[in-house]
This record gives sequence, structure tokens and C-alpha cells, in this order.
Amino acid sequence: MRTSRFIVSGSINVRGRAIRDVDGDIIGYRQPDGSIVRLSICLEVENKKGDEFRHVVTNQQMSDIGFSIDKYDRSDFF
Repeated sequence: MRTSRFIVSGSINVRGRAIRDVDGDIIGYRQPDGSIVRLSICLEVENKKGDEFRHVVTNQQMSDIGFSIDKYDRSDFF
């Protein structure tokens, strides 16, 4: 397996009440209906026909298809 690096940067308009982790960093937003919205970086798997997609988000799911995400160099949510 070879390693491929990526960088993700951007901004997003949000609504709802910020949810913070134990370090005080924002990890998501609680919506008025009680749901939680979190920014997610995942793998999208497209079938051979190109008409179905699934999102791979956990380490186990990634491992099952031969991928793994190493430690994040940096992950900030302001």
C-alpha cells in the first residue's frame, strides 16, 4: 500500500448551537430538532455502473476495502 497525502481547507456557514469536546474545540452543531451536524471527511465508493454510492467513514470500513487513514497532521474547526 502506498501513502497519498491530502489537505482540506474551507469555510462553511453554520446554524445551531456549537457542540464542544473536552478541549473546548467545536466538533459539531446541535440543530433545533435535536439532530447533530458534523463536518465529515470520508471515502465515497461508487459501484461499477456509477448509479450507487456509499460513504465509508469508520476505520474498520476503510480497512475492509484496503484503505487506512493515518494520524491527522492537523484538524481545526473554528
